[in-house]
Amino acid sequence: MKKLVLCLFLTVALSSFSSNKNKFLLIAENALLKISICNTNNSLWDYSLPKTGKSFTFKAPEFEIDGNLISANISSPKLIGNPLKLINGVTEYTVEGNLDKLPDVTLRILFRITETNPIVKFRYELLSKANHKLTKTKGHDQINYLNVSFGGFTGIKEIRFSEFNEMVHSFCLSECEIEQKHFADSIRVMGPMVTGTNGSNSFLIAYEHGSQAPDKFLEYALSPDKSITLKAVKGNYYQDFQINPENSYQTIWFETGAVAGNQDLLASNYRDFVLHYMSLNTESRKPYIFYNTWNFQERNRNWYKKPYLADMTFDRMMKEIDVAPNGH
Repeated sequence: MKKLVLCLFLTVALSSFSSNKNKFLLIAENALLKISICNTNNSLWDYSLPKTGKSFTFKAPEFEIDGNLISANISSPKLIGNPLKLINGVTEYTVEGNLDKLPDVTLRILFRITETNPIVKFRYELLSKANHKLTKTKGHDQINYLNVSFGGFTGIKEIRFSEFNEMVHSFCLSECEIEQKHFADSIRVMGPMVTGTNGSNSFLIAYEHGSQAPDKFLEYALSPDKSITLKAVKGNYYQDFQINPENSYQTIWFETGAVAGNQDLLASNYRDFVLHYMSLNTESRKPYIFYNTWNFQERNRNWYKKPYLADMTFDRMMKEIDVAPNGH
């Protein structure tokens, strides 16, 4: 009975704190992570590591609406409906609240979380009861999707998954160190992923988009205070995109995650996330072996000035197929 009374008291206290202060709403908590809506001037939501207590604060996104850059801080955030169990074993949580500066516009946040992996997918959506539009008064996209601090981290890297390398005439993984001087000079990097570590904790942010360097659709802007802002560059919306009762604006998906350990542990968890939890189409994640002759043909054409099909003989193709399963 005492335990029941204590549980009831804690539940009522938490509900009261959420409704009266409008500043805290626990979304999900497990052994790997905790997601909370904080909704202050400097924080919309937090990602926390229960094991180390390390917390990462995400500022509210900013959208240019009707010619004004609006910070999407929300009033009275609340969970909408019951958490939804998706076919890949991930649970989806939906949070909504009206914008403080435009009360007839609602910000919806979708979080996709699993009990067995620390990587979280999330995206934003703007809905409206009235007619509004996304604008570009400076002639380019005006959205700041997220801002988070990498203070306390030294091993910070920009990760590109598909950067063209002429040495092998192929698209390859690229990891570039981000140093303090890069923050001091406020440079911009493309990603799609940025990671950081201090040995005890490792952290990542990423976006899901297939643009390749140097053709940027999004970019990370570094600041001297070691915060990083993910900005829209082009193609994220068209001029005067309508937001009204019949039409909402959905962002692309973003990812974040942290581990109590080094970047190797973080990378291992991210690979597990890609294979099992990134896509609802789990069949597409199975490690089938694919054979592609594109790089070989391109090297022949660009390096040796041969026709594309010059060496595409039956004997050579069979030899390559025999080599592929051995991982060479």
